[in-house]
Amino acid sequence: FRRDSDLGCSAVGAAGSTMAEYCGGGANTWNESYCFRYVTSVLERAKEEGRPLPACQPKGASKGQVVDAIRAWLADHPEEQPGSAENLIAKALMRIWPCK
Repeated sequence: FRRDSDLGCSAVGAAGSTMAEYCGGGANTWNESYCFRYVTSVLERAKEEGRPLPACQPKGASKGQVVDAIRAWLADHPEEQPGSAENLIAKALMRIWPCK
């Protein structure tokens, strides 16, 4: 994470495999906290920049539910980890909640 003066904390170019490693940590761990902060940072930054993610998550889904869904998808699809963390998050969301 990096601190931007006007954006708060923002995600910066982590590898998908690194993010998947953090998101694979157990409950109530530093890794779980990092995963939550990274995923929510990517989602918030995309929204702020007017780049909606190509997914149709259920209305009213909490940030925690979104992160939990991404963590589960990452655990089930380790072959998808190469590339950037941002692209991995977008891919996970498209597969979890595709727009119809």
